[in-house]
Amino acid sequence: MQLWKKLCTLLTAGMLALSVSPAAISAVPEICAAAAENTSTYGKLKYTLTSDRAIITSCEKSAVSVTIPEEIEGKPVLQIAENAFYSHTELTDVTIPDTVRALGSRAFYGCSKLNHVQLPKYLLTIGSGCFMSCTSLSEITIPGTVRNIGNSVFFQTPWLEERQAEDPLVQVNHIVIDGEKCTDETLVIPEGVTEICDAAFMVNLKIKEVILPESLQTIGASAFWQCVRSHFPPVSPLFRRMCLPIVSVWKRSRSRDS
Repeated sequence: MQLWKKLCTLLTAGMLALSVSPAAISAVPEICAAAAENTSTYGKLKYTLTSDRAIITSCEKSAVSVTIPEEIEGKPVLQIAENAFYSHTELTDVTIPDTVRALGSRAFYGCSKLNHVQLPKYLLTIGSGCFMSCTSLSEITIPGTVRNIGNSVFFQTPWLEERQAEDPLVQVNHIVIDGEKCTDETLVIPEGVTEICDAAFMVNLKIKEVILPESLQTIGASAFWQCVRSHFPPVSPLFRRMCLPIVSVWKRSRSRDS
């Protein structure tokens, strides 16, 4: 899939997610810095202080290896803001403390030399495009606590390419994050999957039918956008809103399997 399509996805899916998901709307203040009480510098890092946390907002472009502190001025570092390390092409190594709960959208986008990232043990959210175009990132351990994953998080990384080679249906913590390489006309999402990420199958023209597991709880914005322009059977309004135009969709059930 061409890069321009993925870049469009970051904007489109984000807008749609806000329009269809109250949970996404309420989560925005946790990802974006709230009204600042103080802004200052910690070594090569810049940060914002709010009433209950420190948020890393940017870093000097010359930084090669960065260790983010657990707290600043007595407040825990809970977030890496969106675009904080955007296109830091000299950055090779980042250690993120266990206090951090959220990585903002495009936080490490375009860090082309980044080859080592230590993610926090209790991380909850990885924003859209967070590690997109990190072309040296081949290994990363994603903690089991992560429950919110944006679209195109690992696009154009060796890590994603290796996962796609192992299984084109790429999953993290029971969340399907990428299906670009899926080639079956009938796509069977396995039992146990709880979520399909935003734009996971966007513009995959090979898919004509999708069989969903009973375990599935959430289908992200534009998850199947522009997959095909064919038969659209009666399905839930929520699915119709998020996936138009869409494939033939079936919810796996005992009656269908029997």
